[in-house]
Amino acid sequence: MEEISLKDYFTIIKKRLNLVIALTIIPMIIVVAVGFFGTKSEPSYIASAKLMVGGPKSYYNGKGELDYETYKAINGKLVSNFNELINMEVVAEEVINNLGLDISSKEFSEKMNTEIIEGTEIIKIEVTDKNKELVPKIVQELITVSSGKAEKIMGMDNIEVIESTQAKDIPLKTKTKTYIIIAGILGFVISIFLVFFLEYIDNTVKTSRDIERYLKLPVFGAIPFLENDLIVHENPNTFGAESFRILRTNIQRIKEEKEIKSILITSSNPSEGKSIVSANIAIAMAKAQEKVLLIDGNIKEPKIHNLLKLDNDIGLLDILKNNIDYTKAIKKSKLESNLDILVAGSIKLGSEELLASKKMELLLEKLSHEYDTIIINSPSLIGVTDAIDISKVTDGTMLVCESEKSEINDLKIGKDILKNVNVNILGIVLNKISLDKNSYYRYLYDNYIYYKE
Repeated sequence: MEEISLKDYFTIIKKRLNLVIALTIIPMIIVVAVGFFGTKSEPSYIASAKLMVGGPKSYYNGKGELDYETYKAINGKLVSNFNELINMEVVAEEVINNLGLDISSKEFSEKMNTEIIEGTEIIKIEVTDKNKELVPKIVQELITVSSGKAEKIMGMDNIEVIESTQAKDIPLKTKTKTYIIIAGILGFVISIFLVFFLEYIDNTVKTSRDIERYLKLPVFGAIPFLENDLIVHENPNTFGAESFRILRTNIQRIKEEKEIKSILITSSNPSEGKSIVSANIAIAMAKAQEKVLLIDGNIKEPKIHNLLKLDNDIGLLDILKNNIDYTKAIKKSKLESNLDILVAGSIKLGSEELLASKKMELLLEKLSHEYDTIIINSPSLIGVTDAIDISKVTDGTMLVCESEKSEINDLKIGKDILKNVNVNILGIVLNKISLDKNSYYRYLYDNYIYYKE
């Protein structure tokens, strides 16, 4: 199992920070609401008393006066024993019988609370109940019964009431605050567990490291969400356009190393941004003074002509099916002088086999002599064979996947499909990255903005 750094943990939590905040705050709000409406509908009353246990600072034991430290130790033990006595079931049952209460000793114990005030010989007794007249009676009866038993059992006759209060109509603030804190802590712990559980079962690609780890393929480019579809042309001074220029540089490097001219752009599943990536790569390469041809090989759902505002009257399928001269089908781009476009064409039905024909191979061979780079947009791999057919006659194939949407298993299937037909897989383009959720790409963006300014 691969080690996860502390920074990775914070990144995971940050990605689902809203969930952590919600699951921490909501239980606290519920506790507050329950406490508020509970005290409104059924007000609770509280009465208390403070007892001093012990005598003067020194006394005689028959042999001589005890020193203060010995006295404190002995009396401290007496205070602790008396506190335990007050909470005994036998005391509760006698108080219940004396007052004629219709409750069990357990229910009675839940109504009372005792506390030894730190550093003193004082015990505080508190009793809460819905009955305003009953709470002071319970406090008094508790003192009477427990004092009597203390004198009888332990020989204690030096218990004195130093403070008592009448019933007060107040909410249990201390307990409510405690419950709020406990609810917040539990909510936070549950939210952290849920965040990491969701991360564990999340099988989507999030970063380039996921691709390199699970697919063993290089990442050629990382593209953020784009402000415009044709961002390289429309907003060239943006981080999105810079991302395509980085992708262009990586493609140029691999082209020089392996003498590649025709590149197929595909994906495992539909709607991962192939058309937009294809168009922007082509524009970026044309801006670098390369002569580029962009071909729309997605004959079932052609999109390139709409992106570049061109007619789809004559195109690739017309060349393959009707033997039209390709020079008459290729259109000049209005965006870049070095960019030409070959749209899909108007013929659709019964044309799939043309993509796998010898004509397609010969066409690409001719075009490779006229252009520095040929970018071919195609359908997705899973479910249709068009991309597989075209990939067999191109020099290399590049997969596009969408960050936090594309499943790793689907990418593995796409990779295996291409490998099974001996296709040259160049790498992967990670598309639609959220800069807010990904700290690494946010860092790159901030650096880009800094140097630009």
